[in-house]
Amino acid sequence: MNPVIDRQAILAAVGSDAELQYTLRTYSGRVRLDLATDVFDLLVSDGVPTALEDPTGDADVTYSAPAEFWATAFAAPTPPHGYGSLTTAATSPAPPPRNPATDSAATH
Repeated sequence: MNPVIDRQAILAAVGSDAELQYTLRTYSGRVRLDLATDVFDLLVSDGVPTALEDPTGDADVTYSAPAEFWATAFAAPTPPHGYGSLTTAATSPAPPPRNPATDSAATH
């Protein structure tokens, strides 16, 4: 049986986390949480978490892990050692190739 995810509790927790608020202070976008038993998007506007909704379109970043990870991470007010932070990997378009002739001229 899949546990029921209380989205409002998650939104309240995100909204009351001072460290996360500081980190998000200039961010606006869509963060997808894939909890294995539920998938939803956290909407953030100018650093303020505003809503959780069903996924639509592309997210700016997605956090995904097996159900066991999330069950342990959400089991207590303070996650056990190793569950307090997530590592984020992102991909972006590669920068254009460098041209030594024009790059050096622009810096002198």
